[in-house]
Amino acid sequence: MKSERRHELKENDLAHALESIKHYLDVNGRRVGMIVLGCAAITIAVSLTVQAGTASMEDRWQKKSKLQYNTPDEGKHSLATLETLIAGSSDEQFNLAALLDQGMHGLRLAQEVELPPDRDLNDTAGRAFNMLLKQFGHNKLAVGAAHAGLATVAENSYVLEGDSKLKTEARRHLKAIVDDPAMATLPFQKIARDRLATLDKTFSPVRFVAAPKAPAAEPAPSPLAPTQLDAEQPETITISPEPISVDEVPKEIIELMKSKAKTDKTDAPSD
Repeated sequence: MKSERRHELKENDLAHALESIKHYLDVNGRRVGMIVLGCAAITIAVSLTVQAGTASMEDRWQKKSKLQYNTPDEGKHSLATLETLIAGSSDEQFNLAALLDQGMHGLRLAQEVELPPDRDLNDTAGRAFNMLLKQFGHNKLAVGAAHAGLATVAENSYVLEGDSKLKTEARRHLKAIVDDPAMATLPFQKIARDRLATLDKTFSPVRFVAAPKAPAAEPAPSPLAPTQLDAEQPETITISPEPISVDEVPKEIIELMKSKAKTDKTDAPSD
């Protein structure tokens, strides 16, 4: 009897709950439907955003892989494209790889031109390495590459500008590597020590002298007309002896002439 009573009470509670739900939906059905539709729309939007982000990420990686850096001019175009890709990306892995590419290719191409280094390429490398320090300070490989790269940027800038303060800037970046215990197991530390040891030689004054110009070829002589040949002949000057008086002749010469005359007379054959 008691079990039947408990069963009736449960059935009444269920019927009451269903009746309450029915009444709520009758009164608030439109609102509930809008909430359900809103939740569905949010779910779909998030799903599409994730898919679009994945597609966009793949597109950036593909564009990055197609960039070429064979010549300084080609490299400048590729580095500008890479900078645009970085600005529109929130993917840390892509940005890390792209900034490393931007810095290393920028430095390499800056030094491939005829001295002095290319200023624009050197500045591009400097911006990339500074962004590496700012965004990836927790990544020791990125930090080591950034400090080593910025030291080279300072060396190139010294060649361009001759400012002695750039030597202090290069030393600061190299010491940041040497003094960091976390760099002890990385190759950056030994390279930084070697560069510090030769820093004075690296920052010795440099002066570029323009190469001498080749002498201009002399034009071939043109054939001259006979009148021109006659006109260009040197002027002939005739010198006639001027008579002088006996008094103007030195005494020694007169005596010599008299002696010669006597000799000639003596040697002359007689008839």
